[in-house]
Parts: sequence; structure tokens; C-alpha cells
Amino acid sequence: MFKGWSAKIGASALWFLSGLLSIVILFVGGDLYQLFILVTLNVSRWSNTMWLNLYYYVAGVLWLGLIVFSQSILFNASALAGAWLKRGLFICGLELVGIACLHLGVAVYQPFQAFTLLLIVAEFLAGGWGIWYARRIQPAKN
Repeated sequence: MFKGWSAKIGASALWFLSGLLSIVILFVGGDLYQLFILVTLNVSRWSNTMWLNLYYYVAGVLWLGLIVFSQSILFNASALAGAWLKRGLFICGLELVGIACLHLGVAVYQPFQAFTLLLIVAEFLAGGWGIWYARRIQPAKN
């Protein structure tokens, strides 16, 4: 009985972490979108507000879909039977690589900062490790 509860607690923790990472994707993507609209497309500040609201509406709907998708992957019967760690690390690794790509896009528009470069490298390494480790481990047998 404890193995079932420990799997649910672990899957819940990874689902919560996935939700937090997807919120970070939402906000960093909003920064990149706003920089792209203002700098590259040279849109006026009044229409920028409309485009930013549209971004947050569409990204919020996609965020909700990602949360429901990750919940269905982490909490189905086969995942709770031992594959929750593998699936959770894979999802979180993909999200970290996505955050690193978005940070890289934001860094293109800003002056060079060493901390930003270190953050991007750390995000790529952590996301790559999560994906690599998730592909390597075998699901535990309950």
C-alpha cells in the first residue's frame, strides 16, 4: 500500500514542478513576444497591449492544455505502476530546454550579461540531463 502512495506523492511533486516550469515558460515567452513585437515589428505601444493580451490568452489556453496533458501522463495506471519518474523527468526536461531556448531569444535583444549566459547554459544542462536520464532509467516494478 505504501508503494502506491509514494508513487502518487512523487507524481504529484513532478506534476507541480511541471506546472511551475510551464508558468515560467508563459512569462519568459511573454517577454520574448513583447520584445519581438516592439523591437522587430516596430508596433505602436497601443496595439502592443492588444497583441500582448492576445498572447496571454492563447498561451494560457495552451498552458491549461499542457497541465491537463502532463496530469494524464503522470497519473494514469501504467505511470503509477512505476513509470512516473521516467515520464515526469522527461516532461520537466523538455520544459527546461524550452525555457533555455526562450531565454536565448530574449538574450538576443539585450546587451550581453554573463549571468544570463550562465543561466541559459544551466537550463540547457539541467533539461538535457532530465531528458537523458529519463530515457536511461527503467520503470520500477511494484
